[in-house]
Amino acid sequence: MASPPPLLSPASSHIPELDQSSRALIEAQVARLLSTLLTVDIHDGDFKATIDAIGRHGHKEIVEATRLHSAFAQRQSRYYDSNHACLAIASLRAIMYGLDPARQGDLRKQVKILGLFPGRSRLDIYLRQFESAGKKINQVLRELALAQDELERDLVSLEDSKVQLAAILRQLKAAEYLATFLQEKLEALLPSLALDDPSRARALQQEALVASVRTLESIVVQQAITLNGYLILEPLKVTAYALFAGISHLNTSGMSVIKMAQAMVKAVAQPVAHASGEQRKLQDQSVPGLPARGHATRDPENEIRTLQLAFDDIFEAIDQVSCAAVRNPAKT
Repeated sequence: MASPPPLLSPASSHIPELDQSSRALIEAQVARLLSTLLTVDIHDGDFKATIDAIGRHGHKEIVEATRLHSAFAQRQSRYYDSNHACLAIASLRAIMYGLDPARQGDLRKQVKILGLFPGRSRLDIYLRQFESAGKKINQVLRELALAQDELERDLVSLEDSKVQLAAILRQLKAAEYLATFLQEKLEALLPSLALDDPSRARALQQEALVASVRTLESIVVQQAITLNGYLILEPLKVTAYALFAGISHLNTSGMSVIKMAQAMVKAVAQPVAHASGEQRKLQDQSVPGLPARGHATRDPENEIRTLQLAFDDIFEAIDQVSCAAVRNPAKT
């Protein structure tokens, strides 16, 4: 499986200010608006059209920013407890928690029938539980593999969303600069214009300036909402990346520990004295983390202790994943 995309560096998350050429273009646009407002008759259609244009300024950027933010918000919970990866890891923890040797009592003893007669060994019963859980464990591993593929796609999608939000933030910045610059120019013109052309000054104050102020307020609000979504994307990406890495860890070292535990349980559970020839051959083979299985090196107590350490390693690997859904109650 391919490695996930690298995390963003602090430099790439910086949203640049408008450059001089962009500001000059916007200022030229404001100059054209003011020229129309100061020259055409205030009852003329062009005057009304210019007022309407000021009122609609930034609307396209706000609509696009809202669309992007809504799409992002719908996916946000996927990177916390409700996503497939966390649910699969939670299932794995529940299975392994139920199989934890520490919860099985003394595996060296036998279960007594009616409290009097010796019956099956606890280890044999435990082994059957472990074997019956094998299908569930394999199913969870398949779910984890699918979840990891999904996370890999999500990491790319999150980066794409961040690029789009950064672009719309730059557009909102330009819209904010135009509304601010226009508002400043109108406020500077009104005192002298009120003396020379009171009717036009009143129209500009009541219509153009009001439209400019309202437009600026809408743009600033949308900027704050969009910037919030933009800033949240990075922690979400870090969370998704951590999940991806955590699943990779479980699929390598974590799963090798499970295989070791399975081999150890089988080896410990088979009585050497009654084993078949093939079973003896298997028992004499080395199990990872244990000495060779000759009759002289058999130490069930040490093997069970090593098995418990293997489970502790599994729980440690699972706990490294930052999902509250996989946290379990304290082991008893």
